[in-house]
Amino acid sequence: MANAILAYCKNIDNLDALQTSVEAIAKKKHVNVKVKPEYYPIVGQVLLTAMQDVLGDVVNEQVLNAWEEAYSFLAVVFIQQEKELYNQNS
Repeated sequence: MANAILAYCKNIDNLDALQTSVEAIAKKKHVNVKVKPEYYPIVGQVLLTAMQDVLGDVVNEQVLNAWEEAYSFLAVVFIQQEKELYNQNS
């Protein structure tokens, strides 16, 4: 997951570069373990809490809000991709 987050950071202004990775993660990992849309807010909260714990004072409210927005956007991308895959498998 850390590598996926790093790739997202590096390509935040070029999301097309992430499409192949998103498709692979969704297909090979998320769909195989039956990730559901309602899991994403939980994972997001845990991720943000972990960032605060590890990085400490570096994660101020502005940084936290930016990460929450970025994570939420990426979660929607994954949810849409996985919905398509689940529909194909039905």
